[in-house]
Amino acid sequence: MSSWESVADYKPETGNDFGIIKAQGLECTVQYARIETYKGQKPELQGVQFFKYELSITGGSDAYLGRKLWGSFNLEKEAHLKKVKNLFFVALGVDLKSQEDLEANLEKFVGNTYIVQAWGWKPENADEAIQQHTIKKVKPVEFDDKPSF
Repeated sequence: MSSWESVADYKPETGNDFGIIKAQGLECTVQYARIETYKGQKPELQGVQFFKYELSITGGSDAYLGRKLWGSFNLEKEAHLKKVKNLFFVALGVDLKSQEDLEANLEKFVGNTYIVQAWGWKPENADEAIQQHTIKKVKPVEFDDKPSF
């Protein structure tokens, strides 16, 4: 039997609603971090650069393993720049002074695992819920072997 024959009676489902993640102590690994130029439908944001990253939940709660969290910061807004500076200070201990500093530290940020708090809500009259998160600290390194002397 071919693969298609095995799913002949399967009825497709519309989208997956995974719900809001509300948890503390999530272990999340940075999958990517990059600066992107906006290319969406909002004319006022055309050409604006954003710092974006993706986290994958790798521990801390079995209920959320594999789920993703995303960060996006408009690099022309002072409030967003402060958040990016805070993020890199917590994550890497660096005090960013320029976009060049940010670019120079992107690779150091990717692949690391952090302890994250996540929360969210669905505003009244909104179609979609809002998911938020904050990186609280670097995940402590755990050693499997005790040193021998």
